[in-house]
Amino acid sequence: MQDGGGGHGGDRATDPSLVSVLVGGARPTRAAAGGPQSGGAGGAATLIACRGTVSVSGLIDAGGGGGLGGRPGTFSGSFFAGAGGGSGGNVVLQGLSIRVTGQVFANGGGGGAGWLQGSTQFGQPGSDGTRSASASAPGGVSLSGEGAGGAGGRLATAPGAGLHPTNASALPGAGGGSIGFFQTYTPAGAAIALTPSAASPGFQPNIAINTR
Repeated sequence: MQDGGGGHGGDRATDPSLVSVLVGGARPTRAAAGGPQSGGAGGAATLIACRGTVSVSGLIDAGGGGGLGGRPGTFSGSFFAGAGGGSGGNVVLQGLSIRVTGQVFANGGGGGAGWLQGSTQFGQPGSDGTRSASASAPGGVSLSGEGAGGAGGRLATAPGAGLHPTNASALPGAGGGSIGFFQTYTPAGAAIALTPSAASPGFQPNIAINTR
């Protein structure tokens, strides 16, 4: 998500049930050489128990990274707006049965704020994806009229757009990253107990797989 004119946030990861090879979240394209780095994507992970139960009682965090704030370029007179936040990743659980009682998160990172031209201070960075179902990763805040960065996506909340600057000499902020996916695969009729103490996003519907 962009809107303000800064970098785009990372798009939502591809649903793992729709691809043959597991891929992670998206990292936004860097503006150019010398520009601020966008937030890292949330990656991808698969947990498999071929003959037993996949049990998650601890913490899984596949959140996206926050984008850096705007800044001057390496060439005289060049400058860059904020960079987008990375999207959350994909986590796949597969086994004869699955039990989740811990915490699972794949939230998007916040977008970086813009930059006030001539300032010696770079724009504020966005925060990494939160470990929360109720709080989004904040985008970089505006300090001198530059555009603020958009918040990262989380459960039932879309990523925020980067904002336009309120100072004519400032640059816009960047958008936040999207959430990822949590997917389960089990044989038909298998025991599935998805009762995490906290989750963002929620789990996709289970997909039945064949066994030999």
